[in-house]
Amino acid sequence: MDSPLASPNDPGRQPVIMGLTWALASLCIIIVAGRVYVRARILHGLLSDDWLMLIATAGQIAFQACLTKSLQWGLGKHDKDLSFTQLVNILKWVWLATIPGLLGTLLARVSITIFLIRLFGNKKWLKWYLILWTTFESLATIALLIVIFVQCSPVEGLWNPVIPARRWDPNIELYLAFFSQSTLTFSDLTYVLFPVLIIWKLNMPNRRKIALSALMSLSLLTMTASILKTITAETSRGSQNAEYTASLGALWSAIEQSFVIIMGSIPPLRPLTKAEWPRLRAIGMRLTGMLSRISSRGKQSGTNSSDPRSAYYMLDGMSSRKVGQSPTNQGDEHHGPTVDHIAGSDNGLDEGRHIRRTDHFTLEYSEDLGPGHAV
Repeated sequence: MDSPLASPNDPGRQPVIMGLTWALASLCIIIVAGRVYVRARILHGLLSDDWLMLIATAGQIAFQACLTKSLQWGLGKHDKDLSFTQLVNILKWVWLATIPGLLGTLLARVSITIFLIRLFGNKKWLKWYLILWTTFESLATIALLIVIFVQCSPVEGLWNPVIPARRWDPNIELYLAFFSQSTLTFSDLTYVLFPVLIIWKLNMPNRRKIALSALMSLSLLTMTASILKTITAETSRGSQNAEYTASLGALWSAIEQSFVIIMGSIPPLRPLTKAEWPRLRAIGMRLTGMLSRISSRGKQSGTNSSDPRSAYYMLDGMSSRKVGQSPTNQGDEHHGPTVDHIAGSDNGLDEGRHIRRTDHFTLEYSEDLGPGHAV
């Protein structure tokens, strides 16, 4: 029978973990959907790295579902606020989450490797490094997955300590997990460092070099989350509040896996900035036209109210000597200012697509007073 709980209503870290991990998972879905749109609609076809990133995103969604289930059972609460049944179910869903989590983060990195080879494949040393190291980290991750589920028979003994089971030394799985995670962390560092070194030697403006290097360096966020995940796993061992401490490890795992997918999918989104958007353009032109008409009416109203003698003249259809009179009276005798010179601008906008052209004129005139005009 479970002992009375200290503070069963204290949520602990549950709200933070639930909100942050689902926000990142949603961002993954949106960015990968944009990537698929770019490749399928703009570039007319998905490539191997796109399919791998899609599978990795599906794995991340499955991981998030398992994590949510463990949170519903009480992950994030202090151990003293959890019953034995809750602890067993928390461990169950955390262990099950490792399958899609590890496979998702591995496939996302393989997708990034393929993309980097496509960009920098002419550098043979980098190409072979990417291939060999990705193969090495893949083997380490697969070995970890196998050990996780063969170290205990029956497998239910992983999350229920009272079930009679044959169990390996837990340090085997722990040290292999550290080794596998270190290979992934090292790849996050080198997959940024080596391409940046190549980019910096290219013949392009420094501003573009800095922009590309900064974009590539975003993967260092993944490396940081990976390191924190490993540190948390070590500090939770032997802790009196082990599950509460381990909940941080689940959070860092979700952040790491989401960052790998997000950072690996941002570079393929670049064609979106150059795509044609007819509907958005049409809406923009309509709004521009409406604002222009409103502005013109305001200016016309303001001009007429401030000076009743003001008038609009068709300058390009009039003689430069007769700007001082209305076009309807061009045959009459003219009295008033005489224009000596008209300079018009040729920098009007494109007159197509409902854009109104505006010309600016500079007038130079002298006072030509008619006979009998009182000074």
